[in-house]
Amino acid sequence: MSAEYIALSYGQLALAASLVVVCGAVSLALRLRLEGRLALGVLRTIVQLLLLGLVLRWVFAAGQWHHAVALMIVMTIVAGVAAVRRVERRYAGLLLDSILAIWVSTWCVAAVGIFGVVQVPVDRLAQYGIPLLGMVLHNTLTGMMTGQLLAGVDPLQAAMYQMVIMFLIATGASLGAMAVGLMGYRRLFTADHQFLPARLTQRNRSM
Repeated sequence: MSAEYIALSYGQLALAASLVVVCGAVSLALRLRLEGRLALGVLRTIVQLLLLGLVLRWVFAAGQWHHAVALMIVMTIVAGVAAVRRVERRYAGLLLDSILAIWVSTWCVAAVGIFGVVQVPVDRLAQYGIPLLGMVLHNTLTGMMTGQLLAGVDPLQAAMYQMVIMFLIATGASLGAMAVGLMGYRRLFTADHQFLPARLTQRNRSM
């Protein structure tokens, strides 16, 4: 199964990342001040997913169930921390409560899926348990990357494919948003940068 996929090189990954550079150049030319966020997003994506791919490759190669469990524990803690970071009003002990709640709920559900439904043998816990728990946690592994891992694709290659997809999505969304904003500006402002509220009113009425 793993021999059927097209392996990506670091050059191809760099080519995909260069598309985001184009967005940064457009932002710089239009003075949108988005190039810093784009650069930080690219760097974070590369570091996080490459590190995840290397760790998964090592865990898969080791083939030891306790290595898989250790990584699953880390994934659960990360999920608990991420959940707390979304909360504006917090109380003492919220982080512990969040981690324990996610731990109990997701591991019970994942255990049913791994050992009850799929009936994964212990020696293959890394290949199946980590992706399935990642989907239940819904913050560590995406749909695409999970599917590739379950299909037996090299974890580092799965991470690289995920990076390419994220770069393509980021580029398409950024260029689309910039284009819409620029076209809207040309319709609602004069050459002297004066706002034309009448045009906005006419458009609202026509809708």
